[in-house]
Amino acid sequence: MLEKEITREIINFLRACGCFCFKHWSGPMSRRGVSDLLGCLPGGRALAIECKRPGGRPTAEQVRFLEDIKSRGGLAFIAHSVDEVKDQLADVGIHPEQMGLF
Repeated sequence: MLEKEITREIINFLRACGCFCFKHWSGPMSRRGVSDLLGCLPGGRALAIECKRPGGRPTAEQVRFLEDIKSRGGLAFIAHSVDEVKDQLADVGIHPEQMGLF
C-alpha cells in the first residue's frame, strides 16, 4: 500500500473518532520534519502522526519533531497502518469500537 493511501485511511479513521486533523504539506516556510498529520484529540490533546508505508523509516528530523510534541504532552507517533493508530488511541483511552464506530 502506498503512503498516501495509508495517510488517507488514517485521516478518515481519525475524523470518524471525533479527532480534528489535517495533512501537513511542506513548503519553503515550514519546519523540517513536521509530521504528516497534525491535529487535536477529543479533549484537546495535541496529535502528530508520521505516516510511513510498511518498512518505511522516519528521518532524524521527523523523530525530533515527534519527540518535541511528546515532551510537551502531545500524542505523537509513527504509523504504518490504521491498526497502529487504533492501538495508540486505545493507550490514551480512546476506543472507537466502544463508540460504535468500528
